[in-house]
Amino acid sequence: MADIQGRLSRTLVPSQGRGYAVGVAYHWHSQTVFWSDTNTQKVYSANFDGGDIRTVLADAVHSAQNLAVDWINFKLYVLEARVERIDMCDFDGGNRVTLVAENLQTPHGLALDPTVGYMFFTDKGYLSEDMKLERAFMDGSNRLELVRRRLGVPTGVTLDIVTQRVYWADSHFDLVETVTYSVLNPCGRHNGGCQQICVLSHRSDNEGLGFRCKCRLGYDLQADRRTCFTLRCRGRERRVTAASRSPLLIAATLVNESISTGPLRNVSAASQERRAAAATLSLRSVILQEQVKDYLLLATSLAVRGVPLNVSLQEDVTLPLTGLALTFSGSAVEFDGGEEAVFYNDRTRGLVYKSHLDGTETTILTGYRVGMVDAMAYDWTSKVLFWTTSTYKTVVAFRVPDKSRRDIVTGLRNPKGIAVHPGAGYLFWSDWYRPAAIMRGFTDGSNAVPLVNTTLGWPYGLTVDYTYGRLGDAYRTVVDIGDRTRSLNAPNHRTNLPLPAADGSRRIFPVVNPEGEGGSDRWLCVCVRVDRLYWADALLDQIGLISIHGYDRRTFSNIGQITQPYGLTIHAEYLYVSDTRTKAVYRMRKRDGGDNIMIRQGVSGIMNVKAYSSDRQLLNSGCKEANGRCSHFCFPTPASGRVCGCPYGMKLQPNNRDCVKDDSVAPPDNICGAYAFECDEGRCRPNAYRCDGIADCVDKTDEANCTDPGVTCSPRAFTCDNKHCILSSWRCDGNDDCGDGSDEAACPTRVPSTCASGSFTCGNKRCISSVWVCDGDNDCGDGSDERNCSE
Repeated sequence: MADIQGRLSRTLVPSQGRGYAVGVAYHWHSQTVFWSDTNTQKVYSANFDGGDIRTVLADAVHSAQNLAVDWINFKLYVLEARVERIDMCDFDGGNRVTLVAENLQTPHGLALDPTVGYMFFTDKGYLSEDMKLERAFMDGSNRLELVRRRLGVPTGVTLDIVTQRVYWADSHFDLVETVTYSVLNPCGRHNGGCQQICVLSHRSDNEGLGFRCKCRLGYDLQADRRTCFTLRCRGRERRVTAASRSPLLIAATLVNESISTGPLRNVSAASQERRAAAATLSLRSVILQEQVKDYLLLATSLAVRGVPLNVSLQEDVTLPLTGLALTFSGSAVEFDGGEEAVFYNDRTRGLVYKSHLDGTETTILTGYRVGMVDAMAYDWTSKVLFWTTSTYKTVVAFRVPDKSRRDIVTGLRNPKGIAVHPGAGYLFWSDWYRPAAIMRGFTDGSNAVPLVNTTLGWPYGLTVDYTYGRLGDAYRTVVDIGDRTRSLNAPNHRTNLPLPAADGSRRIFPVVNPEGEGGSDRWLCVCVRVDRLYWADALLDQIGLISIHGYDRRTFSNIGQITQPYGLTIHAEYLYVSDTRTKAVYRMRKRDGGDNIMIRQGVSGIMNVKAYSSDRQLLNSGCKEANGRCSHFCFPTPASGRVCGCPYGMKLQPNNRDCVKDDSVAPPDNICGAYAFECDEGRCRPNAYRCDGIADCVDKTDEANCTDPGVTCSPRAFTCDNKHCILSSWRCDGNDDCGDGSDEAACPTRVPSTCASGSFTCGNKRCISSVWVCDGDNDCGDGSDERNCSE
């Protein structure tokens, strides 16, 4: 910290631990300074006197290159380079929201002018055509490229708000350049009328309001553009009364093939006795549950993101998930709606993670023989996560509760997509090896047959349109009986309703109104298209669908702007498709491929997509209750059956339920061999990496227990007196890395107590050039060269 002429310089706050301070911003009114640290991956704040150091952000702050302060509305803006996004939060880290998350390559500089509601940021890009200086409203909308041509590598950016000029540094041409950009705080009064977050924008924006309302992560904006609704409901209660436990259902959804699914309607009348029994399933609670919205999970090479299912002013609705390592590259994603958990992989390290939706409670599920995961599918009834791996050319079944693993399909050539239908007991996977095929088998991998093996290029993005209909505690399947919904109002329709077809493709959904006039029950028939498998063909550039029983194959060849479909998922009446070439996500009707619109663009490294909806995971199977009484794996099979299975080194007992050790098969007790050790739930690392002072394992177990008897540090490491292991280069560097000072004791005499003429003697006895004193860099390592600086 120094005066405007650079005099009276002093170290305000040292980096925390071995931190690396990068971005800095301040708020004069509250005498607060903020800085980001790319080593500790946090954002901190402190007073101008260096006291009251606090952690502002600690989650999803991987490489915060720059910070900026909105001093009018008291907001902190954070530019995150690794995940390519700009977030905003309160000074204490609350009310965090993503403002910009698309069409960024390598963002770096960030500056704000809250007096006119402008935000400026630079993008270094990867190619010359990607480099740019952008201006946007401070809510992230109305982005404009101010400078795109004749740029080298644009980095830092700052503003002169009096003359309204923006200055930026170009580290390639060693230039500082400038360009022009052509007060009241509308958020200061009643938060601008916003329910949650008010963000300054340009004075001409939003019909002249000069601000926009935003919602916290996990919410989206209502049509009034001021209030917010939740995208998920933790611990959502599905109350069941005595009436709903009977065959009587209180409400049903009437579905028409020509329109999207409508809201639930209460069809019960006014019987005092029945109303009392069904009080907890009132119209209000039914509608409230319907209003709980869902969102889209995007698996990209940078992070797993959650975005709204429609065109929305809200960017991300969840924090990005990037695992526990310093770098990340994802490709597949799945979820458990009941536990609000997300499963995803890191393909660079061969790991599978499990995280809570809010980014907390991240754990490594497995690192054993994971390799390159191409796609995932999850059976919520048996808690089994399936994935395809092109590295080991198998389909893997992994039971999440006990981490049992089993390769259920082996000998594949190039496995890619995968999907599961727990209710029908089928598993689907694709193999790109010529001739490409989509296979269908039981969920244990048995009884595999080709479902589609003609006119296929690169089938990927497999997804199933489930048959389901559930209210209260009753479950009924649904039937396709034509193009329009029919209402059956006579009691004799009990016997005249169509029976299920032999192949299981058509079923009925009887809904009883307990208040039918004259004692008669009123029956409704809900009609939808059911039990179809969809896939994206990345070679032929088309979307295909077929009944899970192998008939009625169709193709959507006219898919608009989509040039290379890859990931595919279903929500309600729509398909969502990721396009790896245009880096975009599209939505289209699942019925005919029409109404094709782009809902997201500029998503770097996008691969798989998955519609998050706990209501989608309502199907039951023979494994739903008590894991089908299986000790380990329970695999649903057709006709509501199930088979039990065992992990490696175990076999089924004669009761076909319990697993015991199989002495005929050598269990993988030492999976890494004599020259490696296991970490990260099955990942193998060389023995030389243990206790060398470098955390080579994500779970850091390679540097744990180094003080145990008989354990020594690697020859490449320094052994502290407390038996800790640190890097040899940290010896005598002026920092107490051991924790007991032993790495800084008895240092070599090559460090003189008094330095030569023209050099400066640091507090840690190091010698540096005198010209480095008070230059703003901590050359000594202990900050002594930057203390007591004066003119």
